Amino acid sequence: MDCDKAVDISNAVIQIRKSNMKNTDIDVTLSNPTITVKPIMKSEQRLSSRKILGTQGSLTMERTAPVAMRAVDVAAGGLGVVVPHKLTAGQQCMVAFVVSTQGKKRRVAAVAKVTYCALRGDAEFHAGLQFTEIDTLATTAIADYMKN
Repeated sequence: MDCDKAVDISNAVIQIRKSNMKNTDIDVTLSNPTITVKPIMKSEQRLSSRKILGTQGSLTMERTAPVAMRAVDVAAGGLGVVVPHKLTAGQQCMVAFVVSTQGKKRRVAAVAKVTYCALRGDAEFHAGLQFTEIDTLATTAIADYMKN
């Protein structure tokens, strides 16, 4: 087998192909007889800058009623939100929120994919959403908000 790295862990050898790994840092877990190797997420993987938002909005998962959410930050490609329950990475949702630009409140609605969700405090979760479907008016509203 062609490898770039070999790691010896208590008589078990793990071989990792760099070409298959986006990150070079890995997390290795050994529990007899299974060895799990997964990439460690880098702390910052955004493609664009973000701006603090702090507005209320709604989040709707498929076949569920909308839930209140707080949009904490926004970027051209996505949104950081705080929600009352755990979301699953990969889930699709619809989000709606408002940005203020040039003294006007502009509603933004988009379809997004959950990229991560982590417990924040005792009773809420912080989730990252990546826009997958967003119209030109919403994109323009976000871009205008990012400029101010």
